Amino acid sequence: MRMNLKIKTSGVRAMRTFRKVETILDKPQARAASFMALIARDMVKTPYPPVSSYYMPPHLRTGTLRSGITSFKHRRLVYMIQASAIKKNFNYAQALEFGTRKMKPRPYMRPMMMKTYRQINSFFKGAF
Repeated sequence: MRMNLKIKTSGVRAMRTFRKVETILDKPQARAASFMALIARDMVKTPYPPVSSYYMPPHLRTGTLRSGITSFKHRRLVYMIQASAIKKNFNYAQALEFGTRKMKPRPYMRPMMMKTYRQINSFFKGAF
């Protein structure tokens, strides 16, 4: 089911209010995004030997995946968490998260989202 919502912002007063809310939300969003990236990096910390088991976060080998997990501001009111670990033109960050036809997944981003869900709400409670 699809719904469309149209909001008419006639008048300067509504736009000022919207900009004020936008400014208030920017700081907690930035904190939440960097916190989520930190937790995702923390999930990839177990040293390599032994190999990580299926459906568990990958173990740390070279540190490329761990250092490739970052957060950044994509556009107004949109922050993103990115995991990029490229080796020989192959993004193995995506292969580890979702698996391939030869390898079962070893997710680290999805468990991070479940782990941080409740804590992120606290970043926004003090904003208003």
